[in-house]
Amino acid sequence: MTLIGAHGEVLHPAIIWMDTRSEPQCEALRQHCGDEILRINGKSPAPYNADPVLMWLQAEAPGLVDTARCSLTTTGYLNFRLTNEPVMNVSDASILLRLIWRRGAGRRR
Repeated sequence: MTLIGAHGEVLHPAIIWMDTRSEPQCEALRQHCGDEILRINGKSPAPYNADPVLMWLQAEAPGLVDTARCSLTTTGYLNFRLTNEPVMNVSDASILLRLIWRRGAGRRR
């Protein structure tokens, strides 16, 4: 994940998917709202999800997240650099806990 500032600048070094520093935040999410997240998204919070990473960044660098225009995955950042538009592809949405799981979605009949 990469935080992008108001003028397109990178605010913090990118945090890659295998970084586990946000595991305590994942555990807090699992304890407080894990069932709800699982019901909506079909996944349990993990360190490669954006929400725990943003929570970790907020704790480690107070105010940094508040100054960000957006947060982007690696593919989102590459697209941003090419187009200057922050975008998210569908495959990244589930990684970020942004996908709403619907039973039967994507199935062909």
